[in-house]
Formats: sequence, structure tokens, C-alpha cells
Amino acid sequence: MICLGAAGEPETMYTESGRVEVLVVEVILNGEKWFYCIVYKQPTVKSVHFIVFLQSVFDKCLREQANLIASGDFNINMLNEGECIIHLLAVCGLKNIATKQTCHKNREQPTLIDLILSSHKCSKKIKKCNKC
Repeated sequence: MICLGAAGEPETMYTESGRVEVLVVEVILNGEKWFYCIVYKQPTVKSVHFIVFLQSVFDKCLREQANLIASGDFNINMLNEGECIIHLLAVCGLKNIATKQTCHKNREQPTLIDLILSSHKCSKKIKKCNKC
């Protein structure tokens, strides 16, 4: 099992501008190792500090030859300021599954700040539920 913070504790980074937390859960599913990372970045944390920290967490997980899913409140709007996240995705071999606005606090300018990242190459398309 990978241990990033103290046992059962999230990996945490404190900066002069705020806090970032990443909780990593290891799961064995059908004989495959998966790491699920739950991410929270305070909006005040500078993106550059966040990306460096996140890459170090992702690198630890990916060195285990496991699949990785990360989701949560990244507080970087992929619709207009996502260049640093896009670079991180390329470096780590990840894909953002969330493609539409996720936060509608400002109805005139919704944002895509709640991301779902995955290293898994899905071969099957998920069918839309007509009951939703």
C-alpha cells in the first residue's frame, strides 16, 4: 500500500496563500491496483504551487504501476485558465473526464473547477441514462 501522509491522513501542503489536501485511497478491483485521489485546493493557493505538489503525489501513485483516478475541487477553471493542469495531464498521462461546467455559483459565467482525472484508457462508451 502506498503511504503518502500519516496513516489514514491526507497528504497536505501549506503555503503562504492557503492549503491543499489530497487523500489517496488504494483499491484492488478485479486484480488491478487503483489509486483514488480526492483533491481539495483552497482558491487562494497559487496554481504553480498546487501543480508541483499534485505532480509529486501523482508520480508516487503512478510509480506503483497502478491506475489513477483523481477528483475533487481543483479550483482552477479549465475553461479559461487550465494551461497548467493541461500540462500536468500530459506529463502524467491523464485525461480529464469532466468536460462541461461543474460550478454554477455565477449563473452568467459557470466554471469547470471540479475535475475528474483518469489514467485508465476506457474501451467502452458509457451509455446515457434516459431516465436522468
